[in-house]
Amino acid sequence: MSKALIEFFKKNNDHRKLALKDKLQGIKMQKIDIIPQYLIKFTQCRDELGRVDVNVPEEDLVRLSLLVFPKSWHKYQDLVNGREKLLNWERLWFDLVHEEIRQNTRDGTSSKGEDERKNCIS
Repeated sequence: MSKALIEFFKKNNDHRKLALKDKLQGIKMQKIDIIPQYLIKFTQCRDELGRVDVNVPEEDLVRLSLLVFPKSWHKYQDLVNGREKLLNWERLWFDLVHEEIRQNTRDGTSSKGEDERKNCIS
C-alpha cells in the first residue's frame, strides 16, 4: 500500500510540475496590468515551481517576462536582449518600472498605477 501511495504522489507531483511550467510560459501582460503586477505573476510562479523542486534560472525568467510586451516596448526589449550580459531579475524590475513611468510621462498620460492609487485614496 505504501508503494502505491508513493507512486500516486509522485505522479501528482510530476503533473503539478508540468502544469506550473506551462503556467510560467503562458503568463501574458494584460492591458490593465502595471509592471509590478505583471512581474509578480512570474515571481509567484517561480516560487511555486521551487516548492516542487524545479529551479527556474533567472535568465529564463528575464527572457520569458520580456516576450509578451506590447509593441510600444519593442525598443526596450531589443535594448535588454541585445546586451552582452542580461539583466538580473531585480535589476529588470527596477528598469521596467522606470521605463513604464518614462513612457507614460512621454505619452502625456499618467501611469495606471497612479490612477489606481488615486482611486484608492478617494
